[in-house]
Amino acid sequence: MTRRRIGFWLVLTLIAVLLAAGLWVRHAWHDLLQANGIEQLDWQGLDLSFSSLLVDAFTVHQTQRSRQIQAQGQGLKLDWEWRGLDLQVTALELRQLRLDVHTQPEPEVDSTGIAESIPDIPPEPPTWLPRTLNIERFHVTLPCATGRCPLQGTLDAARNSDLLPAQITLVLHHDDHDVEADIHMDGGETNALDLTGTLAIDGERALAAQTEYRTDDGHGLTRWTGTVELPRIPRTDWLLSWLKAWQSLPVDTLPDGPETGELKTEWQLQWPTDAAPLQQVTGSASVHGRLPQPWPLPGVGTLQGSISAELQAQQGTWRAQTAQADLQLTQPASWISTLPEPLRAKRIALRIQPANPLPGTARPLLPLKVTVQTQGNADLNIDSHLAVATEAPWAAKLGHTRIQGSLPRYEIAGWRLEKPELDITVSGQADAKALALKLAKGSSLRVSQVNGGESEAPLSITGFQANLANLPLEARYDLQQARLGTLSLRGPVTLSAQRLQQPQLKPQGWTFDGDLAANLQRLTLEGRLGSRAGANADIALRYPFQGALSLDAEAQIDGKQGGENWAATLSQWPATLSIDRGGIEAVANLTVPHSGAWTLESTLDADALSVTYNRMALTELDGDVVFDLTPNQLEARTIELRLSEVNPGLPIGPITVAGRYRAQFDRPATGTLTLDAAKAELLGGRVRVAPQRWELAETPLRIPLQVSNLQLSRLMALYPAENLSGTGILNGEVPVWIAPDGVHVEKGRISAQAPGGRLQLPGDRLAGFAQGNAAMQIVAEAVKNFHYSVLDSTIDYAKDGTLNLGLHIEGNNPNVRDGQPVVLNINLEEDIPALLTSLQLSGRVNEAVTQRVKKLVEKQQSGDMPDLEIERGIE
Repeated sequence: MTRRRIGFWLVLTLIAVLLAAGLWVRHAWHDLLQANGIEQLDWQGLDLSFSSLLVDAFTVHQTQRSRQIQAQGQGLKLDWEWRGLDLQVTALELRQLRLDVHTQPEPEVDSTGIAESIPDIPPEPPTWLPRTLNIERFHVTLPCATGRCPLQGTLDAARNSDLLPAQITLVLHHDDHDVEADIHMDGGETNALDLTGTLAIDGERALAAQTEYRTDDGHGLTRWTGTVELPRIPRTDWLLSWLKAWQSLPVDTLPDGPETGELKTEWQLQWPTDAAPLQQVTGSASVHGRLPQPWPLPGVGTLQGSISAELQAQQGTWRAQTAQADLQLTQPASWISTLPEPLRAKRIALRIQPANPLPGTARPLLPLKVTVQTQGNADLNIDSHLAVATEAPWAAKLGHTRIQGSLPRYEIAGWRLEKPELDITVSGQADAKALALKLAKGSSLRVSQVNGGESEAPLSITGFQANLANLPLEARYDLQQARLGTLSLRGPVTLSAQRLQQPQLKPQGWTFDGDLAANLQRLTLEGRLGSRAGANADIALRYPFQGALSLDAEAQIDGKQGGENWAATLSQWPATLSIDRGGIEAVANLTVPHSGAWTLESTLDADALSVTYNRMALTELDGDVVFDLTPNQLEARTIELRLSEVNPGLPIGPITVAGRYRAQFDRPATGTLTLDAAKAELLGGRVRVAPQRWELAETPLRIPLQVSNLQLSRLMALYPAENLSGTGILNGEVPVWIAPDGVHVEKGRISAQAPGGRLQLPGDRLAGFAQGNAAMQIVAEAVKNFHYSVLDSTIDYAKDGTLNLGLHIEGNNPNVRDGQPVVLNINLEEDIPALLTSLQLSGRVNEAVTQRVKKLVEKQQSGDMPDLEIERGIE
């Protein structure tokens, strides 16, 4: 065969081989595109060499199960090198890249395999991964929270032949801002990764991060350590708004970023390589933040300060080791309006510091010293040494905790409190279900001034103070229902007022010492209430919040000292009333129903009570007077009120009275008086008032006194005249009229009972008048021993105290003219007040009345009082 023929066959064979190779390459290229879902691949300006590829422009359209990608690029340059038959890409450059990605949701997968979420570092990089990557400009459109969002910027990356170390620089452009991220990765082994990165915003360094990750340290442990630091938080309001487009956030309106700030976090963690890290992690972490300038945070307020915490993890359980904070909150958001008005602060300062452990804590608790200060409607200071649980269930133990609060003023239910101040010291414990506190010594509530009450009976208290020491408080709060389940407050309490003013009381200090018991259903207060003057009463308040309020009070007035104490306490106590001996027990019950009218029941029980009232002595008063009051009516009644004696100058008694009085509450002086029985012993006889009824609105009132069996001898013995005596029994009726302008008697009649009696009247003074008059001489002799058979008298008593007595006497003197009958008609006029004064000065009443009258006489004689006439009648 000639050389020409041989050459022909060689060329023909080469052409066949090339045609076959071309067909194989075309088939393989088609299979490659189809396997990767590439539906379109177009290019322009292709320049291919043995070690590089240049493309002026290209278009790629890829469709896969969960996504579609449309890519367009310009200025593509791809360099590679050959390692035997292997091709290693060394560089990839793109002048411009536009990428549009559409995704479909993937089926949900089990995410429990957390330990495999960070894959092992491959021992060798894939040959398709370039050693250098540069994209001068890219524009990427990706799915985001608002639909589809664009990204544009530049990308530079470089690695060594063993993949690590590697360097990536990514710059993103958004509006007129730049975000630049520099990341450096290194790791000498397949189970190690060291990462260092920085983030710059608009040319200023905003974040620095460093982390080391070891998937297996030879002991079956995975270790992860790192630090993230924001040395200066720049103003990135635009960045937060940009991020909101990519990821939905829990707030609709993003807050403006702070002017400046710092944030740093560090961690050192490890866990078994074959375990989930959240379940078996052990190590520590710390967070430190600082906001040196106020930051308006929507929904919270304007925040400023610093905070730090150190955490410890053990077998997946995290516990706080230390915590510190120094924060100030001003201009609180709308949440502050949910608090009671006195607690709505305008400024809140919180300070937390590490503290010494509290004794007696069985569980691991974090000891802290917490200080809270608020300013606004109320100024509040809380200084607490407490310990909080560092793991579930939540619990806290309070050591010495002092709470101080004050208000300029506060109004509640018609009461106005000026400068209320609370100063309490508590200790106790709390958890998610219960709160138990104990108030320590020195706990108190002070109010400078309290004003309130009804306009007709206003109450004013100055210097009010409540001593709340050793008052246990227990509460249960349901976190799920967000409500207070139970509340219990029980223990001793002391209340005091420097000065209390009320129309029925004399201004002075008051104290209350007793026991308080309160819960969510009822309030009970029992103890002794006392005035500075010495008056006291035992009270018991019971108030079921859904029922009737009940107040029981009991007071005892014993003897002279007790009377003086109450006289110095009650403003309506008569100035001339004093207790000599015996006592009064007063019992009252006030009931105020949940709906309806209040009622007041009171009983005054006198026990051998002897008093001096004005110029009268009352001896041994016994009996009960019962009072019933409602908003519409008042009633007073007594079954039997007994008085041993009343002595205005002549003794009257014993006296017995029974009756009742009823009136409208708003018109107490115009009611109905019903007398069931009234009788008294007087001068050996008896005075009686028949049962009857009077309407006090219809004046004057007529009270007929029925007089029987009065001993004339005892009456004569009282009359301040010498050698005046008589015998006989007197009967009659004296109608007494009572009107607003005074008391008077009209046409009273008293007569001697048959067979009469005897009168003996010294006749010396009558003898002077009888000179030259034979008839008068007979009278003067007759009255020295006058035996009468008839003695009638008429009685009239004027409102000015003048008594006019008309006497008609028939009888004789057996020793004068053989008992010649004598008829006497005598008109007497007597100043009763002056006569009583004379009787009182004569010592016929107790010493207290005598001394009181003597003082009145001394004042009259010195000219300090109007003239007081003292007459002794006939002397």
